[in-house]
Amino acid sequence: MLADATVGNTFQAGAPLHHLDSFSETLPFDLHFFYKGELDSIGLELLDADALSRDKSEDYQNVTSLSDDVSLQREQHRSPHRKRKRETDQASIGPESPEPSTVAQGEVDGHTTRRGTPCNGDGLRESIDSAGEGQERHSRALGFLKTLTEGGTELNEAELDNLLAVLAETPPTEAGPDAEPSSSLPWLEMPIETFCVLLLRLIHKDQAYRRTCAALEVLLLRLESLTIPASRTLVLTIVQAGMWHSLPLAQVVLAKLVARPGLNTAQAELLIKVMKECQASAPQLAADVFEAVAYEPDWGSAWNENTVSVMSQIVTVNPTVSLDRIQKHVAALCAAASLAHLQPSVKFSKLLMSFVAAYAGQCRPQQDELMQAAGRGTSFLAKSCKQKIESLLTRK
Repeated sequence: MLADATVGNTFQAGAPLHHLDSFSETLPFDLHFFYKGELDSIGLELLDADALSRDKSEDYQNVTSLSDDVSLQREQHRSPHRKRKRETDQASIGPESPEPSTVAQGEVDGHTTRRGTPCNGDGLRESIDSAGEGQERHSRALGFLKTLTEGGTELNEAELDNLLAVLAETPPTEAGPDAEPSSSLPWLEMPIETFCVLLLRLIHKDQAYRRTCAALEVLLLRLESLTIPASRTLVLTIVQAGMWHSLPLAQVVLAKLVARPGLNTAQAELLIKVMKECQASAPQLAADVFEAVAYEPDWGSAWNENTVSVMSQIVTVNPTVSLDRIQKHVAALCAAASLAHLQPSVKFSKLLMSFVAAYAGQCRPQQDELMQAAGRGTSFLAKSCKQKIESLLTRK
């Protein structure tokens, strides 16, 4: 259903399916073989030697027939109780029941979407609504792969945009806006390997900016709930996203994660790994994050040691940014210097010195503010930090 749009080509009715093999060939070495292995492990036998030797028309027929196999597998995964209940519900509805109507006013089965465009979404609802435990989770993942590998053209562009918005939407909870993201969406529940495969399909290198941003919002939700060290697969997926879509990734995901109050160690380590990996493959990413994070609300007022670690890594790259961004970062550093838990931090003193050393010429108009910020430190480096900053800013 989503194949044409998700590989980044302009959606056209009746357009041919882009085979999964051709997509996997565009990935770097590590992700290429991970992608193949993940498809095999969840039951889609698309990458055997015979399939690789067939022509495109035969591949299309194979994927279409495999879609039926996936449907059968999903049916087999259902428990007998759920299967009997489904058959009973279908019998009670009867043949005279009307078709589900198109949902308008920006709602899809009770969930308000961001764009408010009509969408019937019948091909997706089974995957979203099939809640359950254990084996049901695997069934939902297969359902999403089936949706992506079908060659159908039921969705027009407006409906596809709405679908991406629904995937990125977090259902409201009674806990309020500060609550952890809901885990009721399959995107947030499915295994990380399957999640990475689907995300790469949705943000193909030729994908439009608006659709890429909508899909990346799902990645942000996933990373906001990260509490354990990220897998190598997730890191490589984000690096690949940075190679394809540096600016959207920086604006929609990385900058918001850096500026998140209470940034934890696992999130900080992930951000640092991504920045290091992208120094060669996507060098513009650090500059994009550095610029985007400067305009995050209350930037600098909720820093912790993890935020300082991430910013230190970004400053090490010495990205080129505009003067107004530098001024905003200076204001953020001064605000962070007022935080009691950062005043004794050696790491923060080093960041302050590194920042001024990298952008001394642009920092001179705010020399007094920076000197005051350095003077608030209480670590053993505080005095040296203040002297170093004074030397850098007064040097001609």
